[in-house]
Amino acid sequence: IVAKLVSLGPRQFFDVSADELARRAARLEAGFTQGLYAALAVVSDLPAAHESLARYYRERHEDAEARGDLVSAEHDATQLRYHDRIGRHDRYLRGDGTLTLWTDPQNVQVEILEFAGDGRRLVARPLRLLGTTPLWKTPLPMGSYLLRLSCPGHATVDYPVHIGREQDWDGVRPGGSDEPLRIPLPRADALSPGDCYVPAGWFSCGGDPASPGGLPRRRVWLDGFVLRRDPVTHAEFAAFLDHLVATGQEDQALALAPRLGASPSSEAGESLYGRDGAGRFVLDGGAAGVEVVADRPVVCVTWEAADAYARWRGAEEGRAWRLPGELEWEKAARGVDGRFFPWGNHLDPTWCCMRDSHPSRPSMVSVGEFPVDESPYGVRGLAGNVRDWCADPFRPQG
Repeated sequence: IVAKLVSLGPRQFFDVSADELARRAARLEAGFTQGLYAALAVVSDLPAAHESLARYYRERHEDAEARGDLVSAEHDATQLRYHDRIGRHDRYLRGDGTLTLWTDPQNVQVEILEFAGDGRRLVARPLRLLGTTPLWKTPLPMGSYLLRLSCPGHATVDYPVHIGREQDWDGVRPGGSDEPLRIPLPRADALSPGDCYVPAGWFSCGGDPASPGGLPRRRVWLDGFVLRRDPVTHAEFAAFLDHLVATGQEDQALALAPRLGASPSSEAGESLYGRDGAGRFVLDGGAAGVEVVADRPVVCVTWEAADAYARWRGAEEGRAWRLPGELEWEKAARGVDGRFFPWGNHLDPTWCCMRDSHPSRPSMVSVGEFPVDESPYGVRGLAGNVRDWCADPFRPQG
């Protein structure tokens, strides 16, 4: 065989296209399954044929599940159950896993809720009290859950977990100790109203075939962080600009004010805000075509303006506010189970503010107007209404 391949020459051998190789593989696969089914047509209980088909459908099921193709995965699982005559794949089909959870402090009460389908949305349904931390390899069926952690003197924390097929969820961070990370519960006065705490841990990012330039599906670790529940509004941003004016930084305020066409690649145009006699910014819809409303998200701001606002807000509150990283934004929006939207995998224009949400001219809405557009951590407006600036630049994946 080696001699034959060498005799073809390197050009002839590597001229076979990927499409042609895929077609050859499909023909071989079809011949393989046809041969096995032909054997079963003669001897219906032939063990070797059933075992080969069971292995075949398990590989297909693993691939479909990894791609998020639930319809194909269900078909392949059904075939696997039928051909697994000796129960070799029973444990795989059940998919049960375990949960290990340590907290700081310990002795935290853990209520478990299950994300279950309800009208094509995933809704957290209470199941039972799971016990108190520490939990060590507590058996759980595969699925997506929300753990509600509560302890006197501390803020209640919502901690999503995803038990993959035969997976142990243990919170062990990469490159460190083999011990699970202790999930800290903030003191009751540490979070302000409107703060959403995203605990450290693993989550599934990427993997959306409809997202141009998106990341491939993978599981990554992120440390914990806090995100504000709602987007920054016009009223909040105008207060920032007024502070700059009041502290003698009027030129800076004018440079950061929202303007039509504000982007790194174009010259900014007309200001969205007006000014009163004292020089304060007023929300009078100064720019044609943009309706400026106090409780709607601020738009037409540059990255520099968004970054400056975050640093100012942090200085005002004595907290280290900053723009979220791209993966932080994604985890805050999707939770940990790989769903495509904050509420699940199905898109409906009544669930978030998008073009099809409006019978006539598309428009922005006030924050919180679409209550379904809320993530497992309680963050709102991450699927619709406006786009958000992140700390790191977007780089499409080739």
